[in-house]
Amino acid sequence: MNRVIDRSQGLTYLRLSLENLDKDQQQHNALDLLRRHKDRLTSLRLVHSDLRSIARNFSRDSFPLLEEFFVMTSTYLDGVREWIESMVSVPSRQRTSLKAVGMGIYFVYNPYWENVIKAIDLSALEELHFNKGGSEGFREAQLKILVDHIVGSDTQSPSIRLLNLDGTNLSSSTSMRWLIARLREKVPEIKIVGVGA
Repeated sequence: MNRVIDRSQGLTYLRLSLENLDKDQQQHNALDLLRRHKDRLTSLRLVHSDLRSIARNFSRDSFPLLEEFFVMTSTYLDGVREWIESMVSVPSRQRTSLKAVGMGIYFVYNPYWENVIKAIDLSALEELHFNKGGSEGFREAQLKILVDHIVGSDTQSPSIRLLNLDGTNLSSSTSMRWLIARLREKVPEIKIVGVGA
């Protein structure tokens, strides 16, 4: 794969999807791919993988062109929550802002979700995807945190156009409809997928 990417110097979009990195050799190969192509990477998807070695070796600054970041894991993320927060947070001057973020994360304690959600940089975000992430995944309480974050942001017209909640266990209720109505007041053009929205 390295040779193919190396020969494709004109690429303007480079996505790495790293899945099921459970064995040492898989982790080693993934780290090698990331080291060699981090400066050109525009999309990173980490699915059902142990994130600790990636978190130890790479920061948000490692990926100057990153526009999409997706992390889906049912593994308890002790020690990498801060890394995920930094990956979705406001970029420094030399980095691009994320246009798409996706999360399906098992977080045992609600404050973990709150910290991650409040860290999301809304300045250029166009798509936000949430999946269940286990029994303690994204719920109505987390949606409220997200809506408060978007509605309370300094961004006059957030660029977010898609909120995908289809993979969650959320159901349409009076409180859910109220949250969605609040969100639509701030972002009238938003498309919401899932929860009968």
